[in-house]
Amino acid sequence: MTQQAISKITADAVLQTAIQMEDVGRDFYEAVAAATEVPQVRDLCLRLATDELNHQKAFQQMRSELARRGGTVLLSADDLAGARRSARASVLPAPETVRQMASRGDIHYLFDLAVQMEKDSIRFYRNFAVNFPDLGVLEAIIQKEQEHLRFLAAAAPA
Repeated sequence: MTQQAISKITADAVLQTAIQMEDVGRDFYEAVAAATEVPQVRDLCLRLATDELNHQKAFQQMRSELARRGGTVLLSADDLAGARRSARASVLPAPETVRQMASRGDIHYLFDLAVQMEKDSIRFYRNFAVNFPDLGVLEAIIQKEQEHLRFLAAAAPA
């Protein structure tokens, strides 16, 4: 996002950023699922991709509720692209790391990376909390990411 957009953060802008981040996360998990031949890794990635899609739908529903109350503002294409770039830079590992992970089929490494991505997402959203007037929106987003962390902890291989 541009500095001007960040200085005018609204609940809607945060939701639009969250939708972009979930889309990036889904792309990541789907790419790993397609690149690996290890069934456990593929199944896990497809489950996580579905979770990301469900999070995205939840944020879209929150945005619809906000629109009903007159609280939405369309971000420019540049600001949305900036949000996506920021999500990639702040949350996702480098593409070469993803390729290595998929080629190795190391499920332990996948879990470690996925946990780190979810933690980075939470940190990214917590950074919005500074001087943010609608903490309810942020807390709802963070709660979704924490649910993902709990799922990963429960599903982690021994």
